[in-house]
Amino acid sequence: MDTYQIQLEEAEKRLCDFIARQRQANNRAVSPVNHALASKEDPLYIEKEGVMSELAFCKLLNTYPYEIFNTQPRSVAQGEDCGDVIYGDHCIDVKVTKYETGRLISVSKNPAVTLIVMMIGEHGTYRLAGGMRSSDMYSSIRFGTPNGFRKPCFSATQDELIDPDTLMDWIFLSLYAD
Repeated sequence: MDTYQIQLEEAEKRLCDFIARQRQANNRAVSPVNHALASKEDPLYIEKEGVMSELAFCKLLNTYPYEIFNTQPRSVAQGEDCGDVIYGDHCIDVKVTKYETGRLISVSKNPAVTLIVMMIGEHGTYRLAGGMRSSDMYSSIRFGTPNGFRKPCFSATQDELIDPDTLMDWIFLSLYAD
């Protein structure tokens, strides 16, 4: 098995399904339309995959998934959204795609996020593909509508990402930096 691959247990998948349903219901209560949706996939499928990939990344870091259990809507504009995982001084946004050659995508800027990571997989099995500092991701040269996409977004190809070994070393070592 790949060093950076995680397989969720059945109980974890069921918990993620519950959390995804709660998040979606709470978000739709605030805003009936998901304006950020950049995919043609079922919104509940997207939410489930997002939650499961967030949990998988927490397992890679061996950290408790506090932010995953927060199902209330969080506003970036009001400074309420600090990403999906908080680890040391890092606010990490976890993105997922089921496509092996997929891109790292961010629909909008979140100034609280310091790092964006990309997981590849679906249905509870995910592999860390790499990541990028938000200051590099949220660059105007990365904003546009990639081939096959319906809306403009920030995007990076996998060869532009920090590789998983370097990324994890950087995350872990930053805990001990003065």
